[in-house]
Amino acid sequence: MLKRLICTLLVFTIILVFGMTAFAAPTESATTTPAATMQVTPSFTPSVETEVSTSLEDILMEVTDDTKQWLVTITRPDSDTDSTYKSSYVISGVSDYTDVTVVLQVYDEESESYVPMENTDGESTWEIGSFGVFSKELQLTEGENKIRILAYRTSQNDWKVDDIQVNKFTVTLLKSGIKDLFKGVVDFTLNALENFKF
Repeated sequence: MLKRLICTLLVFTIILVFGMTAFAAPTESATTTPAATMQVTPSFTPSVETEVSTSLEDILMEVTDDTKQWLVTITRPDSDTDSTYKSSYVISGVSDYTDVTVVLQVYDEESESYVPMENTDGESTWEIGSFGVFSKELQLTEGENKIRILAYRTSQNDWKVDDIQVNKFTVTLLKSGIKDLFKGVVDFTLNALENFKF
């Protein structure tokens, strides 16, 4: 009976310790809507002459700072950083507009810029459509995946920097070795408790 009690307490303690970070209390900035507290500070401000001639692709490549989520509300990831052991990851969002196009990009270390990232359907750009919802599955590479989601209204034809929504997220694909290490520690502890005689 004592052995079961100790084993149960040990398992409960392990779950409690590893679960603390997952259920941490929100910080002051997270108690309000994070997107609402961000300010739009575009890094590219074209002059009046270049506004008309600047194409949408040029603007998408020049805008680098996060903006508030006013066209599309990103529902997953629900924070700026996330980590997973699975190589596939689903991003999703909702919009009140039916004419929104979403562009998916990932940071390329070699070129030091964002490049198109294709989802599992082979798309890096898609329209949200009449339902106002999107959900796309991505294949992650091991380590940090710095993802940038851009959104703009397709009904608009004279885009400016302020017309583009930009949100950046970092999703880390963890090595399975870390997961196996924790499993090994738990198995070792449980095995030691089984062999321990009172």
